[in-house]
Amino acid sequence: MAWPDIVIIIGYFVVVLSLGVYFSRYMKSQKDFFLAGKKMPWWIAACSLQATDIGPETYIGVTGIVAASGLAWLNYDWLPACTIPCIISAWIFVRHYQKSGVYTIPEFIERRYDPSMRALWGISFVIVRTLTLGVVIYTMSLPISLIIGWPWWVSLLVAAGVTGAYCFLGGLKGVMITDVLQFIIMTVCATGLVFFSMRAVGGWSGLREALADSPQMFHVVLSRAEGDPDTWWGAMFIGTLSLGLAYWCTDQNTLQRTFACKTVEDSRTALVVGSIMKFPMTFIWGLFGLCAFVLYPQIVESNPDDAMPKMVTELLPVGTAGAAITALYAAGMSSCDSLLTSMSTVLTRDIYQRFLVKNKQDLHYVWVGRGFIILLLICGTLFATVVFPIFGAAYVAWQSVLSYIQFPLFVTLALGIFYKRATALPAFVGLLAGIVFAVILDRLIGPKFIPYWWSFVWAGWAGGILTAVITIGGSRFTEPYTEEKLKGLCWGTIEEKEEDKPKLIMDWRLWSVVALVIGISLTLIFWLVL
Repeated sequence: MAWPDIVIIIGYFVVVLSLGVYFSRYMKSQKDFFLAGKKMPWWIAACSLQATDIGPETYIGVTGIVAASGLAWLNYDWLPACTIPCIISAWIFVRHYQKSGVYTIPEFIERRYDPSMRALWGISFVIVRTLTLGVVIYTMSLPISLIIGWPWWVSLLVAAGVTGAYCFLGGLKGVMITDVLQFIIMTVCATGLVFFSMRAVGGWSGLREALADSPQMFHVVLSRAEGDPDTWWGAMFIGTLSLGLAYWCTDQNTLQRTFACKTVEDSRTALVVGSIMKFPMTFIWGLFGLCAFVLYPQIVESNPDDAMPKMVTELLPVGTAGAAITALYAAGMSSCDSLLTSMSTVLTRDIYQRFLVKNKQDLHYVWVGRGFIILLLICGTLFATVVFPIFGAAYVAWQSVLSYIQFPLFVTLALGIFYKRATALPAFVGLLAGIVFAVILDRLIGPKFIPYWWSFVWAGWAGGILTAVITIGGSRFTEPYTEEKLKGLCWGTIEEKEEDKPKLIMDWRLWSVVALVIGISLTLIFWLVL
């Protein structure tokens, strides 16, 4: 790389580490470290949500998977898996979380069920998100190794070490403020990357001409004959809904940003406006993937995750390559920092403080949380070394890991809110059974017996349905909870207080309508028009 590229990368590292050092002086309590003092406005939370969601698996994974299969994969970030779940989360779930004043989803689960459910939920979340952390570190370090020429292990250490440093120092507040900077960097650099790639294929007309024999590459709605088990309309619009509901309604990694907001209305607005911000970013990477298919078909065929690094090294002029690598680091670090802070919060409050060491001063638990950040980085880095051999592509790895555990978790929590009769023991058994069933179904049964129709998205649905059947059926044979225990936790039991209504322009309900209109319009355009 040229020296301007190196200066850009080093400058970025200096800035984010400086932010971590600066905010470390404000970390006086658990509320400061884990919830940013509950003082974050909606716009910071919205930027942080999207910086968290748009990780290197988006840069590397979406580019690669779109290059291999077409724009249908954008549904994983558009209407069924993002917009609709965000609106549902804002309407129902976030309200319950904020009103109960919890730090974590497992804490809410204990109040609704019992301590055993809190422990199971917390352990399940940490396991699946540690694996996810490995996918993020893999996709962050891969392009650095390919572009700069560093050994694999050096790329891993740099990718994980810098992120861990400012998380360790600045807590959630440092993470969310840094995420705003990273979101801006990602947006600017993504726009530049797609400009150079579209120029290389001759613009929109050149791209359309190059893909004239593959018109399905532009479509987001495909029949089974046009697509594959992962991209036909059933998997996209029904299957991905399970992933979206679990991610946006019950995932600590995502919702911790809304817990840090000043008010319920801020939390709701952050979610809905954030879903709108997702449309242009994922579309940009969809275009980048189509360009990769045209320019480097051999690379896409051998390993689609290599397409994006190849385009960065060959299409970008001096100086912009450094900016692209900085954007990749920003994407990876914004996802890693969210995973680290959320898992650290769960391990500290839901396992260590709740069951192991109680009644210590707040600073004790802040330092325990910092210790967990280091431990989690080590575990995630170890898993990063086996991502490609197990799953074959980063984006599939990301979504597969989520599907096994997340939807059964969502079902347990949704039943807790909407079904007052649900009790702890059936929910505990149902959650375990649903998770195990989803893993077995996707890794051993589905691909073997119904390969033409099978997609990993059905594993999540199957696990969730089994969880629901066991929880509902088993709860009929247990003692119901008292109304006093369920007060404020179930639908219809929250005592509403008169609050200042937001101005119309910032009303989350207005933005919910806008998000639906945009999502439906884009789906129709890329189905019926193009």
